[in-house]
Amino acid sequence: MPWVQDDITEAEVEAIKQITWLNDDDEGDAIAVIEAILALPWVQDGITETEAEVLDFFEDLDDDNEQAAAAIIAMPFLKSLEPDDVLAVRGILRLARDEDDSLLSTLLDHPSLRNGITDAQTTLVTAAGTMWDPEEILRLLNPDYADIETLSSSTMLTPGLKVSIVRTGTQPQPWTAEGAIDAVEFTEKIMQLPLPRQPRGSSAERKSRYSQLRRRQLRFRLQL
Repeated sequence: MPWVQDDITEAEVEAIKQITWLNDDDEGDAIAVIEAILALPWVQDGITETEAEVLDFFEDLDDDNEQAAAAIIAMPFLKSLEPDDVLAVRGILRLARDEDDSLLSTLLDHPSLRNGITDAQTTLVTAAGTMWDPEEILRLLNPDYADIETLSSSTMLTPGLKVSIVRTGTQPQPWTAEGAIDAVEFTEKIMQLPLPRQPRGSSAERKSRYSQLRRRQLRFRLQL
C-alpha cells in the first residue's frame, strides 16, 4: 500500500495498531478478517481519522464476534466510506456489545439484509442500532414499515448539514427536520463552535400516556 511507504500520519499509525491487534489466537479467522480489511479501497489509499475510527470499531467488534466482523467487512456498504456508513458501523457495534446476544443476529439475519447491508439501508441500520428489543428491529427492517425523511441544509458554521428522520408507527409531524436544524444552529451560536466533524447520531422515543405500547417517534442523524 502506497501510504506505508511515505510519511505515516498519526491516523495511519493507529490503523496499523488496530489491524495488528486483529491477529489474535484464532489465527485462521484473524487472517481472513485482516485480508478483507486490507482489500478495502478506502484502506488502500491512505487512512483518515474517521477511517481509523472505523477500524477501531472493527477491532472491538472482532473481540465480540469475529465471524460477524468478517461478514460485515465484506458487505457492499463498506466498499466506500461515507458518514452514513460510519453511523451504521457504530450502530452495529452497539448491538454487538449489548448483553442481549440476539440483537446483532436479529439484524444480520433479517431477510432484507441477506445479501449484505447496502448504502440504501444504512439509515435503517443506524436506527436499529439504538433499539433494545429484537422484535422492534425486525419490524423496523420489514419493507414499507418505516419512512425516511432527509433534509440537506447548512448553518453558518456547518455547511453540508444533513438530517435524516426514520418514522415508524407515527403520524407525520411537519417541521421536525427543520426544528433539528434550528437546534443545531442555536447550539452553534451559543458555543461558537461548529458541529463536531465526526458523524453523530441521536434518537428520541415518545411513550403514550394512554397506552403501554411504545412508539418510536423519530430518529435523526446530524452529519457532515
